[in-house]
Order: sequence, then structure tokens, then C-alpha cells
Amino acid sequence: MIGSVILAAVVLWLLVTALSQRSSHWADAVRRSDVLHLIPSWTFFAPAPGRADYHLIHRESASTGGSPAAWRSVTLHRSRSTFYWIWFPEKRANKVVSDVVQALRLLQVEGLGLTELQYSVPYLALLNYVHAEVTPGCRTYQFGVVESTGHSQRALTPVFLSGSHVWDGR
Repeated sequence: MIGSVILAAVVLWLLVTALSQRSSHWADAVRRSDVLHLIPSWTFFAPAPGRADYHLIHRESASTGGSPAAWRSVTLHRSRSTFYWIWFPEKRANKVVSDVVQALRLLQVEGLGLTELQYSVPYLALLNYVHAEVTPGCRTYQFGVVESTGHSQRALTPVFLSGSHVWDGR
């Protein structure tokens, strides 16, 4: 008897959960009345999915006034292993860069110039990340962010360019 009641409760809970995943007046009413938050809301896709990827690039110069080398991509993670779909903590580096670039762009929209941006947390986070990639022996370095869109015909758009930073060898 108790087993039947528990089974019926679980089946009812699964049914209400499945039906409340769609946007409707009924689903909204269920969510409003669910004060114990027993009905989960699963959103497999973001309401406004990302349509672009950000790439962190940098270039170096051997002397303070010298011409910089070609732009190079900053390594965000090493190549994927066979089991990356189970364990791939390096994917967080891409997420961090994406979040930091979004924050940096918001600061740009608010009207902050390069001088003010250089003291912001997003800028310093990117600078720190790039600093780890700098080749020993270079004198100055600069970083930038490039946005890429599309799959077969990838379009690259520069989003941000830092000032030049002197590397003291540390």
C-alpha cells in the first residue's frame, strides 16, 4: 500500500516536472505555487546563446622601442584527452576568458578609457594570464582580444587592444 502511494507520488512529480518545462500559464502557476521548490526547471539551452568565441592573443618585442613580433594565440588549455567528455577541467579557462572579456566590454561601454581599464579587475586578470605566456628575454608585450564568429567562414573582429607592458623578467 505505502509502495503504491510512493510510486504514485513519484509518477505525479515526474509528470508535473515534465509539463512545467515549457512556458505556459499553467507552468508559471506551478512555479509560483511551488514554495518548497520541488519542481525543477531544466534549461538545456541559454535564452540568448553565445554566438561568438573570444581568443586571447599577444605579441612581444625584444627591445623597448623595437618593432613587435607577430601576434600569437595564448594557450588556454592543452589538447583534449580521450576522456575529456568526463573530465576536462581546462575548459574553465575558456569560460573565464569569456566572462572577463564580457566584463571588460561592459566597462568600455560605460566609457572607461584604456588608462582607467588598466586598473580594472578584468584587465588585470587578462594581463596576468598573458604574462605567464611571455617568452623570457622579451622587453615589452601587448595583448589583445579577437572575437570569432561563424564555423565554415570564420570572421575575426578585434575587440580590445591593451597598452604596451614592460616585462622585468619575473
